[in-house]
Amino acid sequence: KVEAADAGLLCTDNEVLFVNAQGVQRAPLSEITKVSRDGPDLVLSGANQTFVRGSIAADKLTLANFFAEVKAAVGQARGRREVLMEAPPTHATQNLPSQPTASISSLPSAVTTPEIGRSQAAPPFAAPVMPLEASVAAPRMAEPSGFTPSLSSVSVNEGVTSFQPASFWWRVLAYIIDYLIVGAASSVLFLILGGGSILSLLATFSEGRATNDTAFISSIAGLVGAYLFWGLLTAIGTWLYYALLESSPRQATLGKLATGLFVSNINGERISFGQASGRYWSKVGVPIAAGFVVGLISLPFGDSGVAGLLQLLLIAGLLYTYVMCALTPRKQTLYDQISGTLVWKR
Repeated sequence: KVEAADAGLLCTDNEVLFVNAQGVQRAPLSEITKVSRDGPDLVLSGANQTFVRGSIAADKLTLANFFAEVKAAVGQARGRREVLMEAPPTHATQNLPSQPTASISSLPSAVTTPEIGRSQAAPPFAAPVMPLEASVAAPRMAEPSGFTPSLSSVSVNEGVTSFQPASFWWRVLAYIIDYLIVGAASSVLFLILGGGSILSLLATFSEGRATNDTAFISSIAGLVGAYLFWGLLTAIGTWLYYALLESSPRQATLGKLATGLFVSNINGERISFGQASGRYWSKVGVPIAAGFVVGLISLPFGDSGVAGLLQLLLIAGLLYTYVMCALTPRKQTLYDQISGTLVWKR
């Protein structure tokens, strides 16, 4: 039994079952000749066909450990099966004439049928033809009716590091921490840029000078300019905060580090700066674009109930793009899916 973040593999004496988010795949143990890896996909193949191909969502270390454990498990199961198949006859067959016992590795790829004088290819999932002694000496392990393995039925081996997709509330907590950090830095920046103009305005009002005073007008103009410049720097700084930190070796912002979260691509690998930027701007851009479209649609309705309903639908839709990480199998928000990223809990 081997388990990764959202996949598991179970070896019985007759077959191998692979479970992931897409379902269950089965392969006859006797016909598996190769266990290989294709990116995040596990591939179990035989001489002429592929029996199992399925993806695993995990980080690089977990993937490497998972594939190594699968090779060991399949090899061990193959060895155990061949021992069972070559076991001596039990007391139930000792009076029967002795017949040679075929091992798994020596079975032919085709079965000859003398009565019709031609060779038929064995179906890919057919059990190998064996003498009576072998089939009695190697009884098949019984399975409960309707047995379907799940991730919960596959145990994880000690020493294998694994992570789970981050839940909704962990992500909310990380967001709050990041919001406070970015908000504090933004407030300090605003005081630095607009502090002089604010003090000048306060002095104008305290001294009772006219609002058309040159100093007053100059202070207003300086404050507006500082505000616009502050908005530009805040937008750039927030983008760089998320993009640089999520594409860094730690793969996490300060809020995610504090809560034990990190970001990866679909294969569990570190994301690039470009992918991190796409993740940030899809998170920011979707609400802005949706609000702009709803605003245009609402213009003809003025202050009517239709405009209010459209705005409520917009708010509900935007909230769902975030809440959906509590509902999807990989705990992804809309911007996670757009950017091809996952958020994990250490």
